[in-house]
Amino acid sequence: MFDIAKLFSSKSKRNKKATAGKSVNEDNKKTASKNKPVKAVKTKKKTIITVICASLIAVGAPIAVFFILNAPVRSTVTIEGGLAIAIGETLSPDIFVKDIIDNTNVSIDFKEPPDFSVIGKQDISIIIKDEDRNITEVLTKIFIFDINKNEGITIEVGTPLTEIPIRDFLIKDDSLAEMRDIIPMVFEKSINQTQADTVGNYDVSILLNDIPISSKINVKDTTPPTGNPISIDVWLGKTPEPLDFIEDAHDYSEFTAVFQPEPDFTLEGTQEITVILRDIWGNSAEFTSTLTITKDTIPPEIRGVQDLTFARGANIIYRTGVTAWDNADGDIDFEVDSSAVNIDVLGEYPVVYTAVDSSGNAASITITLTVVEFTPESVMETIDNILVDIIDDSMNDTEKARAIHRWVRGRISYGGSADREVYRAAHRGLQRRTGDCYTYFAISKLMLDRVGINNVDITRTPGARSTNHYWSLIEIDGQWYHFDSTPNIFGVQGFMLTAQQAANISANSRSRGYYAYDPSLYPPIA
Repeated sequence: MFDIAKLFSSKSKRNKKATAGKSVNEDNKKTASKNKPVKAVKTKKKTIITVICASLIAVGAPIAVFFILNAPVRSTVTIEGGLAIAIGETLSPDIFVKDIIDNTNVSIDFKEPPDFSVIGKQDISIIIKDEDRNITEVLTKIFIFDINKNEGITIEVGTPLTEIPIRDFLIKDDSLAEMRDIIPMVFEKSINQTQADTVGNYDVSILLNDIPISSKINVKDTTPPTGNPISIDVWLGKTPEPLDFIEDAHDYSEFTAVFQPEPDFTLEGTQEITVILRDIWGNSAEFTSTLTITKDTIPPEIRGVQDLTFARGANIIYRTGVTAWDNADGDIDFEVDSSAVNIDVLGEYPVVYTAVDSSGNAASITITLTVVEFTPESVMETIDNILVDIIDDSMNDTEKARAIHRWVRGRISYGGSADREVYRAAHRGLQRRTGDCYTYFAISKLMLDRVGINNVDITRTPGARSTNHYWSLIEIDGQWYHFDSTPNIFGVQGFMLTAQQAANISANSRSRGYYAYDPSLYPPIA
């Protein structure tokens, strides 16, 4: 009997991944951007009807006709939903295919080749044909983009670097919207924040699919100046500036401020003020505020005046420690009328201090200046008046010495010369508030004596420098230190210096010999 099963024994089925009809472009795989894959269109293979007739006439068997219907075999294709490339690049069709399941090898071709020279989205068809000539057609799309190399992009001045829209370098095409955010591009060379804050055109470089492309960033200023308007009060006769009415006025470009219109600064009361801020690019902003003008009727204050006592023949300084201040004008000048004083004749004389502000308000104070014969007692009286303001019982010797050093160094100015007698030098220095190093030494010595700090006079070794120098040694807690209240050009403070510190100063090339002395003449110094 004819073995029909053997005649139509079926081949064992196998699934294998198809081999592409074209080689995969590795560069394209590297540079193309991919969307979410979609399931390919599936097509049934053509139904094959096989009619087999067998005649068994020799054995007298009847004719048997068998109709065998082959089961359809479906091809399964997984394809990229869309790829993005820069203009000028090309892609082979196989790069769109992610996976194929078919019983035979396949070829892959474009139904119609894409136009890689045109920017925008193109719908394309991929044709997949197996060895049995079964055809599967799948649809996908390609996005072709380019960078605007000539015009670049425009940003507003002051844009933070992190907010520069790199995607805006792409030449505009509405069909690219769905792929715009995944196109591979980064700055290779951008601008810095200083440039982003300055109007101008700047060259940049962008890596597009790892290829450097030159373009531009144009920084424009289309934003008006900003600020916060404030209301202000002024005294009659004062003329505020437009910017006085604007807090935190700001613009990345130069700008001016003007009144619009000009206020009437002679009018008492409150009036509305308009200020225009306009930058050099023509952007402007208008701010409205109020100005209140009040007439000043308060006289100035004269501060620091007190009765004075001078020795006969002394050089009188009337202005030391005296100031004039006005509520509207701030610090102002003042006049001193000492025409009644005769410094060569003992007696009491009136001295008149007068200050007038810009509104014409005047203040006047009269003090008494007493001319006396010079005596050590009169000097010590002046010393005591100073010490009562700078020394108190809670201070230790170090604090008292520091207060004396600070007062003498800060209140006496260096200049001129002095008698080489302590009381006369101190008297002249306290009266004139000026003198040489002996003046500083003399005033300091009398103050140190008065507060009970043991001190010794010390002088520079003759010839160590071109001039003599005078200062003190003071004893604090059983140790001796250098005490020098005279200012110097070397930046040396001169307070409680040890022997080594003084020696270091004297050894310096600029201050060589400044504290040169004979140690054998003085107590041991710390």
